[in-house]
Amino acid sequence: DECVCRVAAGCVAFRLDTDKHPWLNGRVRYRVISTSFGAQLLDHSCCACQWLFRCAGASSWWWKTRHNRHHSKTNILKKDPDIHNEPLFLFGEVMVPKKLGWKHIPYQKYYWWLLGPPVVTTLLFFQQNIKFIVRGRYYIDQFFTVAYFARHMIAFIPVVGFFPFVVLYFFFRLIESHWFTWITSMSHLPMKIMDVDEKQTWVESQLVSTQNMSPGLFNDWFTGHLNYQIEHHLFPLMPRHNYPLVAPRVQALCQKYGIEYRVRSLLGASQDVLDKLSSVAKVFEAHYGRDEKKSR
Repeated sequence: DECVCRVAAGCVAFRLDTDKHPWLNGRVRYRVISTSFGAQLLDHSCCACQWLFRCAGASSWWWKTRHNRHHSKTNILKKDPDIHNEPLFLFGEVMVPKKLGWKHIPYQKYYWWLLGPPVVTTLLFFQQNIKFIVRGRYYIDQFFTVAYFARHMIAFIPVVGFFPFVVLYFFFRLIESHWFTWITSMSHLPMKIMDVDEKQTWVESQLVSTQNMSPGLFNDWFTGHLNYQIEHHLFPLMPRHNYPLVAPRVQALCQKYGIEYRVRSLLGASQDVLDKLSSVAKVFEAHYGRDEKKSR
């Protein structure tokens, strides 16, 4: 499988570099491949470096460090980086008493549409990646990150100009960011967020912090099989097209030991995210509203 992915990654990169179709069509296909086929490659260490450098301009070491922490300590404070977006957002009630959020948390359900999905891979991941490779002195990663942007500038600025190039780049980053943020958020944010490691097995910890989205031809394609998020966390190195094959076994295991195997529709999971933001906001408002009354 790793050899196949290595060859496939090289073919995709070569095809993108030698494409003779109109540049806009090529750019659209480029980003579509990055979000669907590219997502499949991120689970294979031999391909991660090539794909991230060529198609995303990011450091594979940065992604692996961040993503491995998420997989090992899912939804645990100070250990899972995916649940820490304070002070703008608080994703769990346990975060409220820790004074991590700003005063506008009661409105986070509304500004989520502006500062949530549009910003994550567009600005937040870019900033974190640059900070990681500079502080860690990853000089090879720095070189390829610069080469990524240089290659795009050389290819597009002479054709469309600088400002249209910037608009085009961030337009597709915006599409990517919405896809990535919603898929990952629907899988984990509605679930339990823990302050510390609780007395439970690693398998139990993955199941209480992860939910699936209903399977189907469209959902499987749209999410890159990440709708099988439970299976993805239990078997992170398994090729994703095999998740539907092991899902019935995982469900049977959960039923045997009385552990919830949660499955939601895409729309239902999206609503779960908004409901979670709203419920945390109410807890925040009640907690700090009570403190203000005591201070008076």
